[in-house]
Amino acid sequence: MRITSRLFIVLVLIIIALQFAKGQRIIKGQIVGKDKEALPFVNIILNQNEREGVIADLNGQFKIEIGEDIKQLSFSYVGYETLIYHLKEEENFIIIQMQISSFALNEAIVFAGENPAHRIIRLAIKNKNKNDPNPKTPKPKTKTVFF
Repeated sequence: MRITSRLFIVLVLIIIALQFAKGQRIIKGQIVGKDKEALPFVNIILNQNEREGVIADLNGQFKIEIGEDIKQLSFSYVGYETLIYHLKEEENFIIIQMQISSFALNEAIVFAGENPAHRIIRLAIKNKNKNDPNPKTPKPKTKTVFF
């Protein structure tokens, strides 16, 4: 009786462990740019859920332990177009090549003029006697000495 109950418990534990192992797989990969250079610290979002994701390392490599419900990965990087990649069942290693994003900025015109701080400083110097909080206090005589 004891052997049968122990065998049953071990069998149940093995079945439960296999169920958890079945639901997990590891996806590894590397993210590169146009010239096949590694892109470091690319954001990788799982199923477009911004709360779940990872960041590639310094060499553009990543490793994700995913469940069966993960169907797509979204890759984003500053200066590059966001890429959405749909996972296939048999994939364990993927190489992602991102495209540079280009756009034109509107023209900016800069006019040279006087620095507004200079005008404020000149007015403060001109009106220092008017704004003195202690006008009757004699000013100390100072002498600049250089050594």
